[in-house]
Amino acid sequence: LPVSTSTGNRGYRAIVPSRFGYLGTPLPKFNSDDQAGNGVTMVGDQADAYVCLLDSLDIHLAVPVIAVSAGSTSALQFALRHPERCSCLVLISPNSPSAVRAVIAPPPRLVSNILYKSDLIFWAFITYFRSFLISMMGVPYGFELIRDHEAAIDRVIGTILPVKPRSAGILFDLYVSNPAIDTLP
Repeated sequence: LPVSTSTGNRGYRAIVPSRFGYLGTPLPKFNSDDQAGNGVTMVGDQADAYVCLLDSLDIHLAVPVIAVSAGSTSALQFALRHPERCSCLVLISPNSPSAVRAVIAPPPRLVSNILYKSDLIFWAFITYFRSFLISMMGVPYGFELIRDHEAAIDRVIGTILPVKPRSAGILFDLYVSNPAIDTLP
């Protein structure tokens, strides 16, 4: 949402859909034992849901798509599956296909379940382990942040809480959607 409001009032309308598992949008059932196969299907389903949203808004032309972080997975699927509906694709701090495996593996599921399903525990994490969180956002250790950078990071971090209504989507992204991106062409 901060990205959509940063464009100002320049005659554009921002459509900011809630992805599966986030903020009350149900996460379809999937077999967690078959993560890669179902993950790709579900992310593809999310991309198809974007088309349904555009159709319901009576928008039938190609639209620019801006995606941030794990939202890039379904945005890439949207662009690949529906190129006639995507005029351009801008990815900000994306999860993107790579021939090299990620250096930072997701934490064990038990840790993630505790962290992302409790607003209090997550608040403590972002308060007391802020530098670790900032490095997870892509800011290298030792990079000197100016006041404007700090303010931008604080705005992004401020959008995370409450985390509990996002937990199903976050966990899906960590263990299914993010790894499935490497199966894209």
